[in-house]
Amino acid sequence: MTVILAVGSLTIDLGYARTAQQQLQYVADAAAMGAARSLNGTAAGITNARSQAQRIATANTVAGQTFALDANTGNAADGDIVIGVWSDGVFTPSTSATQANAVRVHASVAGIDTFFAKIAFGKGSMTAGADSTAKALSGNAGGVSCFLPIAMPLCELETYGKSGLQSRTLKLNPPGLDNIGWVRPDANPSAAWLKSQLTSCTADGATTIEDTAYLQNGMDAAVGAQLASTIASSSTRWSPSWGTIPARQSGSAISATNYGKTLEGPMIIFDGGPEFCTSSGGNFTKNYPTVGYVWGAIYDLKTSGAAATRNMYIHADTSTVHAMGTQAGGVDAGVTVTASGSLVE
Repeated sequence: MTVILAVGSLTIDLGYARTAQQQLQYVADAAAMGAARSLNGTAAGITNARSQAQRIATANTVAGQTFALDANTGNAADGDIVIGVWSDGVFTPSTSATQANAVRVHASVAGIDTFFAKIAFGKGSMTAGADSTAKALSGNAGGVSCFLPIAMPLCELETYGKSGLQSRTLKLNPPGLDNIGWVRPDANPSAAWLKSQLTSCTADGATTIEDTAYLQNGMDAAVGAQLASTIASSSTRWSPSWGTIPARQSGSAISATNYGKTLEGPMIIFDGGPEFCTSSGGNFTKNYPTVGYVWGAIYDLKTSGAAATRNMYIHADTSTVHAMGTQAGGVDAGVTVTASGSLVE
């Protein structure tokens, strides 16, 4: 009878330990996936990944206990949070911001009280542990939730290349060749909608590459004052990596005091064919398929004078990873997906 009771009590305690271990595995999985989505090719992304894993862990309990993960900023291979590279089924610890694409979480809880083993064997507590590795989803953005109502033709990327675009000036009404235009997904961009989108960036919600880009010209005078006001109230002061801010144009709607502030965000890339990058130009009053997103910074604006001189000046940045996407599938233009990581081990 004593043996039967001892075995029975051990079975109960082991069952409780398995439950605790399962709870811990759920937390480790969530922490690893939450951390992996922060990896975006920057040192700040690695710091954010550690913070995310810690935040998720402390928001949960295991066997009625709260616990915490050590940040492991030294990135020791046996630490609680390890940043690394997942390749060909192998995880290698690494803090290289441009290469790190995965997070391994080791979670453990000690001091889990036993019920019967304490009496039968003098063992008053148990320890549970769990490991999980998640890989950041990578890829070009096929959708964004917030965007500037500006469209750029795909041929700009193909003609000038990604490195050239980081210092490429895009203008709304340049003499001769147009290279950007006003846009709204799946509907004509009225002046009222453009004003709303410029201030909120989410007037219609998210956009994806399944949307049709409805282009429009001749709206610059109607929305120029709103755009100038939005830029003036912006807290973003531009410090471009490629050089200094260009000289303020004569007649700029942005005051000298506010010059250097920018309105930044993803812009729509549409495929209208190669004619948009030829001397004949393309038609910015037609509709074309959306194929991706590129980061744009509006830095200068003129709203008065002849139509050809009412220009909005933008720089497109493809040299920096901007993790803004809600789904994958677009062209390679520097805006990437930000979906949760996927469990790999």
